[in-house]
Amino acid sequence: MPWPPRRAATATRRELPAAHSLEHLARALPATAWQTVTWRPGSKGPLTSRFARFPVWCAHQWARGGPLAPREEACLVEWPPEASAPTKYWLADLRGQYLGLVRFVRLAKGRWRIEQDYRELKDELGLDHFEGRSYPGWYHHVTLVGIAYAFLTLERLRSKKHFAMELAPGSAAAPTHAPPVG
Repeated sequence: MPWPPRRAATATRRELPAAHSLEHLARALPATAWQTVTWRPGSKGPLTSRFARFPVWCAHQWARGGPLAPREEACLVEWPPEASAPTKYWLADLRGQYLGLVRFVRLAKGRWRIEQDYRELKDELGLDHFEGRSYPGWYHHVTLVGIAYAFLTLERLRSKKHFAMELAPGSAAAPTHAPPVG
């Protein structure tokens, strides 16, 4: 007999609601949960669709006896008016932070901007030109390219009246007055 004696397992598995697919949850939302959001201008007009958000706990391996996700996550669903079912889903671990629906949509739909930034980092600033063999060298190169890109972006924003980036009020790059005309 091992010492100290082992206690009998007394924890019982809580009864939890049945796991559902995201499509099932999206279809169950009331009509008031859906809002039309425009996230950016496109080449053929503004890009607009219907979106809703709701909290979820990801089941992952729960059906096979595994644990639920340790915390609530936010699910963003896109369901265009002309579509018969929701078309896209995004999960975000916001950890209690509030994120408005429009900002959430803009972040979720930011792939085009990210691809443009990455292309510019490679083509204009040489992100892909590193030929060293050490991690510190690579880290140095990526850091300098990132700093150069941040500087160029802030200079570009300083010279434009309208831009597609949201800056925090009071930040160094947020315009405090109208740019000079002419």
